Amino acid sequence: MSKKEEPRIRHILMNDVKESNYSKILKRDFLNLKEFMLSEEKLKRLDKMHAIQKMLFGSYWLFRELVINLTPARRLLFVVAIIFTFLQINTGTEDSSNGSLIATILFVVIIMLELKDKLLLIKELEAGQSVQAALMPVETPVVDGWDIWLFNSPASEVGGDLVDYSAISEHNHYAAIGDVSGKGLSAALLAIKLQATLRAVAGRDEKLDGLGKTLNQIFCRDSLPHMFASLIYVEFKHADNILRVLNAGHFPPVIIKGDRAEKYIKGGAALGLHSTMRFFEQNLTIDDDDLILLYTDGLTEARNENGEFFGEERLLQYLPKLHHLTAAEAGRQLLDAVEYFSGDAEKADDISLVFLRRKK
Repeated sequence: MSKKEEPRIRHILMNDVKESNYSKILKRDFLNLKEFMLSEEKLKRLDKMHAIQKMLFGSYWLFRELVINLTPARRLLFVVAIIFTFLQINTGTEDSSNGSLIATILFVVIIMLELKDKLLLIKELEAGQSVQAALMPVETPVVDGWDIWLFNSPASEVGGDLVDYSAISEHNHYAAIGDVSGKGLSAALLAIKLQATLRAVAGRDEKLDGLGKTLNQIFCRDSLPHMFASLIYVEFKHADNILRVLNAGHFPPVIIKGDRAEKYIKGGAALGLHSTMRFFEQNLTIDDDDLILLYTDGLTEARNENGEFFGEERLLQYLPKLHHLTAAEAGRQLLDAVEYFSGDAEKADDISLVFLRRKK
């Protein structure tokens, strides 16, 4: 087997030169840098300042956060590099060129060390992403009498949404969608844990009240403080138009009937708020050919470049256009509509969807 050819720096730089939207990329990166590095209190203070104050205070606060968040050894290297840089600026002689070279080398070393940490973290997150992908059920499960489509797209390498489908028995199935509070690795690990728990206990209780109680107790026991999860679980049979629903603090299902889309009634509390919370089963009777949507807030909270949300109202107005499509076609068309609305705005949250249709 031949070794994979490493990319040439010359080719990489040429591709960089061809990139045409640097201004948008750099503006987005700078905004993300401010939101990540600065506290909400400092961001609010910046909003009230005029342009020169924003530049001065924003630069100082970012510089301060940079120094504070370096490791002690790298912080010392950074301070030494700054000293050599100022010495070169102040003297401006040929003898100061060595100081400039030392400062440049130190800055490059610090960047390489920080890049190493980032690449190690990316590899760990990619491993987590592989686990989540392995647990994701097939996109279009084959179930007699039903048309089903499942979708999950994390905003970053790993996400806190879960999408699941499984056969409880020969004629009984469930689909579920959930959202763990928070972001990043902690939310992703808890989403994996919740999905595994759901698969282990689904179908044990005759009524879904018991399923909610069991899931909540396990989530409270194994979760981190102040974290919770919303979950909607829908159980259905081959030749039945009644859906058994457990809604733990999640958006209610949306039923698309011909030229209108309507939300079902709300459910109970989210998982993880308190170990003694009570849950209840809901029964949703649908007609043949009705299209049912389950979704997470990444759909309605998708933003465009002006900061506007896609929103629930826009969603309900758009959904009737999908009624004549298959579940998969409806899902992909809805995602296209959200992507078109968002434009070049960065994706801020995970998006997960489940479409169900009772076939005639």
